[in-house]
Amino acid sequence: MAFDFIRLRSGKRFHILKPQVDEIDIRDIAWSLSHLCRFTGHTREFYSVAQHCCHVCDILPKPLKLRGLLHDSSEAYANDIASPVKQYLPQYKELENRIEHVVARRFKFRMPLPAAIKTADLTMLVTEMRDLMRGGDYKQLPYTPLAERIKPWSSTKARREFMRRFKALS
Repeated sequence: MAFDFIRLRSGKRFHILKPQVDEIDIRDIAWSLSHLCRFTGHTREFYSVAQHCCHVCDILPKPLKLRGLLHDSSEAYANDIASPVKQYLPQYKELENRIEHVVARRFKFRMPLPAAIKTADLTMLVTEMRDLMRGGDYKQLPYTPLAERIKPWSSTKARREFMRRFKALS
């Protein structure tokens, strides 16, 4: 038996191939992202996508903060797939793009996201690689890590911080 939807934490159905704006709930996004580990779980300790989104939000100027917080929201519905894998999955990219556009409509912002959000995302990437991974791969990327070191949060704290930022920005 095949389903064309996934069941969300709220109990809602999310139709993965034809997502609708009314299926998007910030509480589902916060819950899911707070339970997804960055780097397909290969960090020294648990570090959630929700915490990553909070840090991206924090380093952006005020007009971009909400979009920065929500930049990985599609992962709440289609999971976080490592970039080296994602490049071989063009259909996944289409699905991710479709979800990103529905999230943007739900929270009333435009796609594509501004380049400053991608820069903040990559700045966090090299900071996370430095602080949470083994090896010095981050030194090969043309971005400078933040001076402050990352201290991973629990999934509960990540969800609460994500929601606190969302409420403050919306």
